Amino acid sequence: MKVLIIAVAMLTLGHRSNTPNTEDQVKKVVEDFILATDEQNAEKLAATLNDKAMQYVIFGPNLLTFTKQEYVDQIKAKKVGGQPREVKFQEMLLSDEAVATVQLTATSSVIRFHYQVTLLKNQEQWQIVAISTKAERL
Repeated sequence: MKVLIIAVAMLTLGHRSNTPNTEDQVKKVVEDFILATDEQNAEKLAATLNDKAMQYVIFGPNLLTFTKQEYVDQIKAKKVGGQPREVKFQEMLLSDEAVATVQLTATSSVIRFHYQVTLLKNQEQWQIVAISTKAERL
């Protein structure tokens, strides 16, 4: 009986160590969003965004807004992205098992982006629902 309990405990621990935790899952979606933009990969980008996602970008004196489709179309047309960026995660707030907010910077050789990204977990999948960004030329 003792051997059976130990075996079950080891299997449970082994399963947990192979399963990404919530923070890792959230971070991966945000990293995929940044990398897809950098690579101008519209299909990969679309997978990170909820269909109702909105993006707000302060760039100089302008406030730009994009729906998911508008941003994906800009990536397809190569109007945005295309520059590799260094990503630095600053803070992650998990409000619930299904709500997360991430603050980070993504810096290319030309522009630094200060992001606040909100994600929701729906049907076991994390997706970005809102992005607020300040972009500054270097």
